Amino acid sequence: LADDQLFVEPVNGMLIGRPPPAIRGLAEFRGAGIHPVEWIEAAPLHHVVRLVAAPFEDRLAPADERHDLIPGHALPVSRLAVDDHATAFERLVAMAPIPAAGDG
Repeated sequence: LADDQLFVEPVNGMLIGRPPPAIRGLAEFRGAGIHPVEWIEAAPLHHVVRLVAAPFEDRLAPADERHDLIPGHALPVSRLAVDDHATAFERLVAMAPIPAAGDG
């Protein structure tokens, strides 16, 4: 949806995320720079992913952990362990694979 920044607003009881116009359709890839990517105008937000670095003591979130994205609008949190062997994006894809074109 966005890289580095996301605009969030409540709409009909849901939180909606939108990419800022200045970085819409751009993503930074470590070691490769900023490149154009496919993008969407907006999407409902259902979860917060918190990156956790080694030694990973706090990688398991309490069952009721939530994060207030904007006052009065909290989402459940999952913690994602990251290390030198995989990027956060690679780990996210492993958790929820992106369907190949034409799969759905």
